[in-house]
Amino acid sequence: MRRPGSRVPRPGGPLLRFTPSFVKRYAEAGAAIKDAVARYAADVRNGSFPAEGQSFGMKDEVLKRVMESR
Repeated sequence: MRRPGSRVPRPGGPLLRFTPSFVKRYAEAGAAIKDAVARYAADVRNGSFPAEGQSFGMKDEVLKRVMESR
């Protein structure tokens, strides 16, 4: 049973105010993840990711066959 006013984890959301006594924290990774996602998004928006070495191409005729087979 939850305590009145306590919060529980939401799918896709943080644990807000209440942490059960059986939970052990191994890292405070939230800030590092948030920073990494922000840097990734900025690189995608400014066009620096993906660069030539981080992507691959496909010949037009191969792409056409793939799209026709769908």
